[in-house]
Amino acid sequence: MVNLIAKLIIVLSIWAFNVDQLECARKKKVEITELPCTKHSEADVDVVFGRMSGYGNVSRTFPSNQNELNEYCSGQLEDIKMIDSYAKRCKKGLPKQYFSIMLYTVKGSMQRICKKNSKKAKQFLAASNCIRRASHYFDSCHRNLIQRLHRIKFTENKKKIPYTCCEYYTLRKCFQDNGRGKAKCSEKDMETVEELMESTSSNALNFFCGEYAEDSDKCEKLGTLPAPPSNSKQRPKFLRSISLTVAEIFDSFPEQSITR
Repeated sequence: MVNLIAKLIIVLSIWAFNVDQLECARKKKVEITELPCTKHSEADVDVVFGRMSGYGNVSRTFPSNQNELNEYCSGQLEDIKMIDSYAKRCKKGLPKQYFSIMLYTVKGSMQRICKKNSKKAKQFLAASNCIRRASHYFDSCHRNLIQRLHRIKFTENKKKIPYTCCEYYTLRKCFQDNGRGKAKCSEKDMETVEELMESTSSNALNFFCGEYAEDSDKCEKLGTLPAPPSNSKQRPKFLRSISLTVAEIFDSFPEQSITR
């Protein structure tokens, strides 16, 4: 009888320990969705942006059917929520404003795509093969832009926002040229790709760019982006996120008025 009670106590102790472990793991998982305002967290946010991008070696797999889209949407919306929380708590001035505009637009776009059997969802899934074929090329465009944006940090303040706008337009052209050319995407699929681009950095940049619009001659007059100083850090701080790199450029600027 004593042995039976002892065994029962051991079993209950193991069960209680496992329950505690599961509860700790659950809490840890929840806490991960709210990143602290540290330099290390910026690296985590960089990875999250890479996961959301749709291309690159850490990207979330692009969906090809409704079941995959459901899983994709769940992950994307959770990541948007995580970045939004981080930006609201940890960013200030123009970077905070930039993230606010950008994430609002991205969330709205994803909600339209994630509405089951919606027109946007069907267009999104129809473009899946195109985007998968173009993934490598898009990732190359993306990384090249980050390298060029990194150089903007070393220019004079009055030219930082204009250069950021003008360089972003080169990304759009790179996507268009590679999508239509190397990936052989149809015009219809490229329209979807361009809409996805509009739902990320471009709408936010349009707010800040003013007279440096894509169809103006201001970028040409601005001149070539100068090379960084020889003693500057050559490697960009962020390897996957255009948005974090833009926020880094905007870091010394206050918020702008929304009445333009």
